[in-house]
Amino acid sequence: MRSASDMTVVARNQLPHASALPFNASFPSSAGKPLVVFVYDPVQHLAGVDAEYDASSPYGAFRLREERHRVGAVGDLVQSVSGFCNDGGDGAGSG
Repeated sequence: MRSASDMTVVARNQLPHASALPFNASFPSSAGKPLVVFVYDPVQHLAGVDAEYDASSPYGAFRLREERHRVGAVGDLVQSVSGFCNDGGDGAGSG
């Protein structure tokens, strides 16, 4: 779970400039302008963008989150699972 201290506000009452985002995020045009847009850095495994919309949106108030794995994170996971399976799957390396 992310805390407020992990997030940085990049826009209020408007869409953020693309250079303020860690990746090309999607914003639903039918929902209007977001109330606030936050980004968080890939400190662990994910980079992310949160956009909050208020009750004036046709969908009511909601928060939209988009996350992306940092480069190499998925490959690391595949290697880890592959190694676990090759070791017999019990974590003890019994093969």
